[in-house]
Amino acid sequence: MLHAGDYSVTMLIASIGDVAQYTDAVFLDWIEDAAVLTVQPRADFPLSDLVELDNDIHVVVAAADR
Repeated sequence: MLHAGDYSVTMLIASIGDVAQYTDAVFLDWIEDAAVLTVQPRADFPLSDLVELDNDIHVVVAAADR
């Protein structure tokens, strides 16, 4: 669960062969803020995140072959 606020995703491609430390990595591509999202504050009611969907359940029981 994420708390309310703004979040961003940074994507990168790096070559990590023979890397002893993070600083040894060779970065091939880096995209800042590849995705940005805003999480709204939750309502106080604890079940407010549940979504009720209309449903229709059918159960079919096949007769056993004898």
